[in-house]
Amino acid sequence: MKYLRDINPKTLGVTDAEIFRIIKSLPELATREEILKMLPEHQETIENLFRSHNPPKDGYKIRQVCMYGIAECMRSELAVELLEKGDIATFGRLISLHHDGDRVARLVNGKMIPEIKDYSNRKMDILIADAESNDPERREKAKIWEQPGGYNVSVPEIDMLADLAKEVDGVMGAGIVGAGLGGSLIALVKAESAEKLVNHFAEKYYKAKSLPTRAEIVSAVGGAGILKV
Repeated sequence: MKYLRDINPKTLGVTDAEIFRIIKSLPELATREEILKMLPEHQETIENLFRSHNPPKDGYKIRQVCMYGIAECMRSELAVELLEKGDIATFGRLISLHHDGDRVARLVNGKMIPEIKDYSNRKMDILIADAESNDPERREKAKIWEQPGGYNVSVPEIDMLADLAKEVDGVMGAGIVGAGLGGSLIALVKAESAEKLVNHFAEKYYKAKSLPTRAEIVSAVGGAGILKV
């Protein structure tokens, strides 16, 4: 086990519940001093990383970020299988789950409220119990790829667009791409609903903020591949 991507049931030969136990063993939060104490053999590398940014006020959110990374790797692998099977509905759900891991706010009753990620010991114990349950519905909800985690690189404006997108029939998923300076939003929508989605954005977001509408309708094409000549 060398990378975060290696922490999955297939690679380690364990159950989802065991992966949750691994994640639970991590601290929810850690200061720079605590991180250096946990990983003294990597002090130089860690200190170089620390120089790139100011320390977060409440410490580094270790557990929720690792949950995001582990689940996102599994979502990426699952996405290929879903596209090959033509299961576009579940693929769209993956896009929304991905965004939920990145979001920092949520649209509730017309207002954006901060998004609180709960990966406390109690929450992890619930996931472990659900993953080991005899109830198939509980086990399904506790699949690792179903857990958003918390990477928190979105911004409230993108989160608002993602939530507005879900209000339109025909939208199968919506999530941030790019991140960095806010990023952009991509939505997977049925062709017959695309124009309706753009109009919804224009009315509920751009017009409300006195901004020009910036939305494009695009269709997926064949991706990069190997050309043999």
